[in-house]
Amino acid sequence: MMYCIFNASDQSLVLVTSVVNSNFQTEDYLIGTVEDSDYEKGYNWTYNDEDVDLESGNPIDRYGKAVKGSAIVTEQSVIDQMETERQAIQYQFDRKHEYPDIREQFDKLYHDIANGTLDQTGEFFTAIKAVKDSHPKPE
Repeated sequence: MMYCIFNASDQSLVLVTSVVNSNFQTEDYLIGTVEDSDYEKGYNWTYNDEDVDLESGNPIDRYGKAVKGSAIVTEQSVIDQMETERQAIQYQFDRKHEYPDIREQFDKLYHDIANGTLDQTGEFFTAIKAVKDSHPKPE
């Protein structure tokens, strides 16, 4: 069973979860159920309270139903913009996994200071520069 949590004031979908947190069992939220096999991302969901039984001893009967609506359509221009933004920062993620461990970076700094090579010839600088050169920041 999946639980769709809706905002009570405008019935907009807030989140979908497999467990109902007590924070959502207030008058600010409506809870609609949907079978696991029927739930799909990428669709509009609405709340239906036709079968709600507030007197029932079964908590599930106190919840409404989540009703699957139409597919959410995203304009290609929005998708293209998101991809452009992702590509603009991809270098950050690529670099992150190649930088030396922070302890190793401090060790390189220490040795550069001790050796008087705290400049562009030092171990620290050359290690960081190698990563930056292999994953340049887009212009």
